[in-house]
Amino acid sequence: MQPLNVLENKKFHDFVYEAESRYQIPCQDIFKKKIFEAVNFVQDANREIRKDGKKLESLLLDDQELLGLKELINLLKPFACTTTLMGGDIYPTLSLMLPTITTLQEHLFQLNLADRWEDPKIEGYLAAILDPKFKNLGFASEKFEETKNYLRQKMLMLNKDEYLNEQPVEKLFSNLASFFNNITAVKKFSLLI
Repeated sequence: MQPLNVLENKKFHDFVYEAESRYQIPCQDIFKKKIFEAVNFVQDANREIRKDGKKLESLLLDDQELLGLKELINLLKPFACTTTLMGGDIYPTLSLMLPTITTLQEHLFQLNLADRWEDPKIEGYLAAILDPKFKNLGFASEKFEETKNYLRQKMLMLNKDEYLNEQPVEKLFSNLASFFNNITAVKKFSLLI
């Protein structure tokens, strides 16, 4: 090695001694030991770096996996929004579910998965049209007129029936709790029969 040869050189010893009299050149054994320790330290560090590099390489995703993740994110993003929206309500109603499901359907139509969903029928659209949050069925504009006409017909039929009967409607239950109490009583009665 070059450094050890320099230390053994008499001219180098004389030069160092004259330049700095209080500096003493370490003996060759101590110097070799220090160099050996430094080299081992660097090699150990390199081994650890290589191990960490292999771990990191196993954790890194290749281009194909990154593309798959991007597609998965695009697929699941509307579901995450839906979950947040539905989770915000204490009691999600049909009028909230229908626009949400329709939005998800439109998203899934792009992926040819729409055949897995059923049409919510007229009742679902009625629930949405009667909810002030979804007045115009913007999420299903082709069903808006059909639902509106159906609702008008039902209201006219109710109006005609009301004028024909002209009997006052009795209030059956004062509140929701009494409604359920009466249902429980009816169930108990039916069990006795």
